[in-house]
Amino acid sequence: MKRNRIFMLIAALTLTLALAGCGEAPAPANDAQSEPMSETISTAPETELPGMSETMTATEAVKNYLQYFPMSRQGMIDQLSNLEGYSVEEATAGVDASDVDWYEQALRKAKGYLEAITYTPEELIDQLEYDKFTPEEAMYAATMAIEPDNDLPGMSESMTATEAVMNYLQYFPMSRQALIDQLSNLEGYSVEEATAGVDASGVDWNEQAVRQAKGQLNTMSYTRDELIDQLEYEKFTHEEAVYGVDHCGATW
Repeated sequence: MKRNRIFMLIAALTLTLALAGCGEAPAPANDAQSEPMSETISTAPETELPGMSETMTATEAVKNYLQYFPMSRQGMIDQLSNLEGYSVEEATAGVDASDVDWYEQALRKAKGYLEAITYTPEELIDQLEYDKFTPEEAMYAATMAIEPDNDLPGMSESMTATEAVMNYLQYFPMSRQALIDQLSNLEGYSVEEATAGVDASGVDWNEQAVRQAKGQLNTMSYTRDELIDQLEYEKFTHEEAVYGVDHCGATW
């Protein structure tokens, strides 16, 4: 549950611009790839987010934040635990109880970036993953924000679920359950069709876990246990996550 690069937004300026409806401050055009924008919202000592109070539950704080700033699940947990005084456990429980559509948040975030800077789909996916959206959320948001009428490269309405699985895995390493969710929630297959297609694909999920682990390490530093947790968050089984971490080439 984590992710890499950036300019830190100055506290009061960020808040003032956001509330004025100006969106997020653009990074210099030449630095769009090397210096992604920060998701972290630093608050000045005298300035609070509108509607925030010390008596708010973590779930209420989540909903209050998301009125103003689209954020990822992990970004929200980090925000509440690092800057709002909630424990990691309280923040995690509050975020997971909030019933947020993180795909929707990723799309909001992507649209905000595109109002300020021109991105290629690959650059926008990298930026959203840096903001701690999952690869699936980032891919969906980038695709819908840049070319809302287009599908993932190679996708077609006539594809079987098994063909869709193989198409997805050309671009993004995913777990079995994440693929079932992706196909059934976003690609129009029933859960039964998605499950049958995934299971008929003959995919080596340990191999996908290795690919996912390598990708995670390309964007952020993890301890071994943190990376196992991250892969489990991406819906790999514990055994697959351990295998992926132990075979990704990292020296712990």
